[in-house]
Amino acid sequence: MAQILTSPAVGLLGQIAQKGEYPVYGHPADYAQIYTALAGLLNLLCILNAVYRAYSGIGETIGHEEPPHA
Repeated sequence: MAQILTSPAVGLLGQIAQKGEYPVYGHPADYAQIYTALAGLLNLLCILNAVYRAYSGIGETIGHEEPPHA
């Protein structure tokens, strides 16, 4: 299903690579695994940042106006 959303150039390069006319120096499964691992680590970083902000109270001032200084 996700391959339908790629550009036609990807399909053309895939057909050329299968015929052996275009050398391929990598393993797509390895690239996908590295990409997925990095995306997971970024998600973990976002979760840890949100937990830290909630624990330290940094996010509590968002949306509240400060009282005017006299």
